[in-house]
Amino acid sequence: MPKKTHKGKPWKGPLQYEDSTGKLMMLPTDMALMEDPEFKKYVLLFKEDEMLFFKEFAAAFGKLMELGCPFPGAGGAADGAGIFGQVKAMLGLKA
Repeated sequence: MPKKTHKGKPWKGPLQYEDSTGKLMMLPTDMALMEDPEFKKYVLLFKEDEMLFFKEFAAAFGKLMELGCPFPGAGGAADGAGIFGQVKAMLGLKA
């Protein structure tokens, strides 16, 4: 059930679902992943093998970068203002 509190405090953020302890929460998008049988198998697979999740995520993200997936506010990679430039800046590296 949707909760109007979070850890005993009023919650004013997006709709979320909490367990009875208030320590675990799920957004409606998380719930949708668990309700769809095709998505649920991946949720359970990645729950059991976190390193597999990281490996698959890195591959998918890399593919987005290779295909030139646009990111809001990101400039071109050539000038160092693209997503890689942003990541390097966050890490304190030269673009």
